[in-house]
Amino acid sequence: MKKEAMRLSFPRVSEPFEAALVEVKAFPDHEEASSFIRSELLPWLRGLRHEHNLHLAVWIQGENLHEGNAADLVREHGAYWLPDTGLGVWPDREPPRLWIAEDFQDLDPGQKPRPLMYTVFHVSGGPEACEHALSTLAGSGTLMCALLEKTPDKYHEKATAQFLPAIRDEALRGHPFYVPLLAARSCENAAMSSWLDGVLVYARESTEDNGILVLSRINHALRALLPHQE
Repeated sequence: MKKEAMRLSFPRVSEPFEAALVEVKAFPDHEEASSFIRSELLPWLRGLRHEHNLHLAVWIQGENLHEGNAADLVREHGAYWLPDTGLGVWPDREPPRLWIAEDFQDLDPGQKPRPLMYTVFHVSGGPEACEHALSTLAGSGTLMCALLEKTPDKYHEKATAQFLPAIRDEALRGHPFYVPLLAARSCENAAMSSWLDGVLVYARESTEDNGILVLSRINHALRALLPHQE
C-alpha cells in the first residue's frame, strides 16, 4: 500500500497521545489494510519495540471472527499462537452486563440486540507468534495490538484491576483478563491516558470506524509511520 494512497484522518486526542485513523473501505479487507499492516505497521512496531525495549501484545477480537476466513486461520495456527481467552471492555460505554428485557424492546425488524460480550484472545506464544498473527490476520477486522512497558501478563493484571470492579454480573467477572477496546470517538476522552496506563502504542482494526486506529505516546513516532500526516 503506497503511503500517498492512504486515506488518513486524525482524531482529536488527549495528551500525551497522538492519533491517526488509516481508513479502509470495509473489513475484511485483504488489500489496503492487510498491506498496510504487513508492510508499514508491523516493521514500525518492531523498530519501536527494540528501540525502547518494549513488549508486543496482540489480541484477536472475537466479534468479527465469523467474517471471511479469520476463524479458520485461528484454528490452523492456534497451536503456535496459543490464544488465551479474555474480555474486551469499552471504557467509554457502560460496563459489560448480561442482557435484560429492555435490550430486546423497541428493536426494529431484523435488528440485533447489542453484543452480549466482546471476547478477545491474547496471542500468548511470544513475540514471533504475535508478529505471525499480525501478518496472518491482517485486514480481517479482528486485530488489536499494543507496545507495553511491562510484559503482557503484568499489563493484564493492571488492566483487570482497573476494569473489573465496574462489572457487576458475576457471569462476566470470571475472565482471566480484561483489556480496553477503543475507537476513534474514544480519543477525546480525558480519561484515555488512564485507560492505557502502561501502553505506549495501541493499534486496533476498528470496524466501527472502517479503519485502523493507531495511538502513540512516543514523541513523533507517528511521523515515521505516516510521514504525510499534517
